[in-house]
Amino acid sequence: MVLPFLLNLDYLTKIRQQATGILIFLVAFICSDYISFKKSQPVTKIISSTLNFPNWLFTILYVFTFIVPIFHFLLVGDIPFSHLLFSDKSLNDITVDRYQFNRSGIPYWFSIISNWTIYLFGPFVLLIAFIKKYFFRLALVASWLIFYAISSGAKSPLIFSVMILLFIVLNTIWVKHTRIVNASVLILFLFTSMSGILLGIKALSELEKCPVPSGVVQSPANILRSCIGEESEISINPLSDTAGYRVFLVPVEVSNHWYEYYSANGVEKNSLSDLINREQELKPANIIAQEYYGKFWPKNYGKITNANGSVDAEAFAYGGIPLIVILASLMFFFRLSISLFKSNSFLGQVLEGAGIAFLSFLPNSASLPAILIPNGFIVILLFVIVSNSNILKSKRV
Repeated sequence: MVLPFLLNLDYLTKIRQQATGILIFLVAFICSDYISFKKSQPVTKIISSTLNFPNWLFTILYVFTFIVPIFHFLLVGDIPFSHLLFSDKSLNDITVDRYQFNRSGIPYWFSIISNWTIYLFGPFVLLIAFIKKYFFRLALVASWLIFYAISSGAKSPLIFSVMILLFIVLNTIWVKHTRIVNASVLILFLFTSMSGILLGIKALSELEKCPVPSGVVQSPANILRSCIGEESEISINPLSDTAGYRVFLVPVEVSNHWYEYYSANGVEKNSLSDLINREQELKPANIIAQEYYGKFWPKNYGKITNANGSVDAEAFAYGGIPLIVILASLMFFFRLSISLFKSNSFLGQVLEGAGIAFLSFLPNSASLPAILIPNGFIVILLFVIVSNSNILKSKRV
């Protein structure tokens, strides 16, 4: 978030507040990373072979990853991704279908199970199948999970699940290849950053292709947003476009709108009840979306669109800078927990890899409650505690 923030200063408001929030979380992450690497035991090999992983438990998890999507499809009766390929529906209509698929068409508890399947159980099953050399099952479940991840029509679930799997692999199978691990993380960071920088430069130089609406700042993100659904296109390549726009340019801009809106005179901070509010039009993320996007791009951002802020921005909306300090302290503790309190086992390595992925990618566009429960970080923390307990601690996975 730091680099996108610095490169977009000319297009942002409430710079001091957002800079303070980003700095507080940056200090928390740097300090916790430093302590984790300094104090944790370096692992150079897989501690406990997954060949000992019970076949009956693997089978249960394997079947579970198939049953959840099937039940989801039957429950909703629709697959929004198919409309992108085989229908003439507008992006706004597809957004409505996506909202029904992910939220209104299913119980809240099942939406959580769905996320956990894509982000936790699925990657773990793929890892075990690969190590056990169940290659046919691996191909089958990988194809099914990829289809499920993109079935809503959104790219982010697939991208994030791939990142989780990558971090788990880097912390387990490839753990002895330190140079590969470090190079992979560096390449990922450089690719995302360069994609955002180059896409932003290209957007500014080709502004005439996609002029922004009146009253909107001519930022790279807004220029690219004005191209959505239009014949004109500003693009590098599909992968760079996604990384540059979704990961680099948009989160810092959306979060800045949170700071701006909840710094305005007469606007009260959110209450805790807003965290569990299921009424779409009353959700803070929906209010921000309508205020800053729905007004200017009504064809692309309908009434059910959400604009989720970063972990610091949403903390500011609920309690200002004091709450940012409190939540940054919690994130500091969470980062230490997954590395210092994990068991000295293969499961511990898996949990640490997944946990680092969660804390690396989600804070840019999710609140702490969303990271913990809907996305499943609470499951990682609980397994860290359980796997390190004296009763259940074992070298077997």
